[in-house]
Amino acid sequence: MSFVLLFTVVAGLFIALAVAAFVMRRWAAGVTHPRCGRCRYNLTGATSNRCPECGALFIEAGVLVPEAGRSRTHSGTVITIALCLGILLISGGLSVLFAVRANQAQAQARAMQARAQAITAQQAARAATASAPTSQDEAP
Repeated sequence: MSFVLLFTVVAGLFIALAVAAFVMRRWAAGVTHPRCGRCRYNLTGATSNRCPECGALFIEAGVLVPEAGRSRTHSGTVITIALCLGILLISGGLSVLFAVRANQAQAQARAMQARAQAITAQQAARAATASAPTSQDEAP
């Protein structure tokens, strides 16, 4: 039972973290302004051919420019879907765990009740044999 809980928690967290890492990697790789190829400094408004931050020549380090037509609006949707899937996986695992534990508790209660009935039946049988007259008591 604890394996089911552990598996669902780990799987849910793995899914959520994997999607978050994917989205963050895509978000970090996305360039919204021209940036230095060496230090990633924002070059908006730069007038020289050197990076004001690291001093690299743009011809050597390169300039990262925004990709045309690239949309970054889906990252929130992806994160939301990942979190929902993670929550569903964890809650499903927890519900399975609680159902299994409830069934075990019911089975244990039935076993205890059957044991108590067996003990009661044994005690009644002993009491019946103890109160029954034996052949020695009837002899004159």
